[in-house]
This record gives sequence, structure tokens and C-alpha cells, in this order.
Amino acid sequence: MDNYGGNYLREDNALNTNGSLRRICIKNVNFGPIFQSRSASFEPCDECPKEKEDEPFYKPPTSVKVAVLNSVSTVGRITNLLLKQDPLIRELRIYCKGNTAGLAADLRALPTSAKAFHFTGANLHSALKNADIVLCVGAAEADEENTDEDVFNANKNYIQKVARVAAKTCPEAVVGISVYPINSTVPLFAEIMRQHGVFCPNKILGVPSLYTMRARSVTACMLGVNPSTVTVNVLGGGTPNTIVPLITSANPAGHCLAVSYKLWRL
Repeated sequence: MDNYGGNYLREDNALNTNGSLRRICIKNVNFGPIFQSRSASFEPCDECPKEKEDEPFYKPPTSVKVAVLNSVSTVGRITNLLLKQDPLIRELRIYCKGNTAGLAADLRALPTSAKAFHFTGANLHSALKNADIVLCVGAAEADEENTDEDVFNANKNYIQKVARVAAKTCPEAVVGISVYPINSTVPLFAEIMRQHGVFCPNKILGVPSLYTMRARSVTACMLGVNPSTVTVNVLGGGTPNTIVPLITSANPAGHCLAVSYKLWRL
């Protein structure tokens, strides 16, 4: 197609009369001269299946299935406790190599609509099957005796196993990874999904929420204010040399600027 018009076949989104999105297929898009591109005309494609006028392109789910891996860890227990109280979750699947029956029994005691199911050992396929959201938490953490490379070598087998199973059992799931170091485990997971042909960059997320909470707590302690009133965004990976708390843009920003030199590394 040149700058002065022509045929162009593609898929696009359009708004229904009620304001919701729907998918339409466009052909014969006559853009006219490039400086008149705003007056482009659109023709529906006869080869594509017809859609109802008010049928939305995207319908948000009313309930989801969430799988939390390594649930018996400290972070996993807290995560499951919070997720069990979410009304949008229909199934909460807890998985770990060890025994998860006790944790599942405690979660079922909570009077919420989410149903808790526990899986152990070789039942990873069942835990991930058709899951909408997968959370990888816990695993080995860095300490004074182990370097980042040592921890990564300990966690890479865990990530590789989860990625291979997820590619087969829940390729459409949104995956949140909070396994140290995040800036290494997330690319590893993404590459394995790419090898299986199910990679989607919008569905593989690094979760630095733990470091964000630490930044908020430390900042609030130095300022002498309530931590719930302080917001500190964190960029980079989860290692001391890559994590960057944005103190200058924090709220309250004026106070944070005065103590930013103390928080350059958490």
C-alpha cells in the first residue's frame, strides 16, 4: 500500500453502541493522501464470521482458578491466606513438595467462597491444569553464606520444571514469579515458554511486592509516619545490586527526599 490509498487487510477493534470492545476484520481501508489519513473509510470483511452488534470483544472473568506453588513456605502461607479472602477466586490450589493437607485444612476454615485444594509431589500437572493464574513463590533465598549465583542454581530446576508443565497444562495462564533472583528466573521461565511455542510477554510477570513492602516500611520508619500512607515504587530485579527504590517520587515526596541518601540500598 502506498501513501495515497490502497487495500489493507487486518484485524482491528471497534466500539459497540454500549461502549464495549468487539473485534472486527477490516479490508479495503482507503486512507487517501497521508495528510488526510484521519478520514479513512472502513469496510467489514465478508470472509470473517459475523458478530452480534452488542457482543463485547473481551469479557472480564467473574471467577478464576489460582495455583500457588511452594505454598508451605513463609511467603506462600501468607499469600494463600490473602488469596482465600478474595471473592473473585473460585478455586485456590496449593502445591508443595511436602505435605499441604494441614495448610489446606486451615484455609478451608475461613468462611469465604473460594475452595481450597491441596496437591503434593508428582501432582504438579493436576495443580496447574486449566489454571487462570499461577504464582511461583518461596524457594531458596539469598543469605550471607550463599551468593546470588548459588541461589539461582538452586532455584533454576524449580523454575524449569514449572515452566515445562505450565506450557502443557495452562499455556493461557497469567504467571507471577517471585523466586529469587527475579531478574534471572523470569527470563528463564519466558525462554522455556518460547521454546514450547506458547510465550506471551503480557502474561509472564515478575512480582517484587515483597521488596515494595519493605521499602514502604523502612521509609515510614525513618519518617515516623503510618506505613499505609507511604508509597514507594521499586524498579529492577530482586538483588541488592539491581533493585532501585524510587525515593524521590515516593509519597510523601518532600520527606523522602530528605532521607533518600539512607535508602539507596535496601
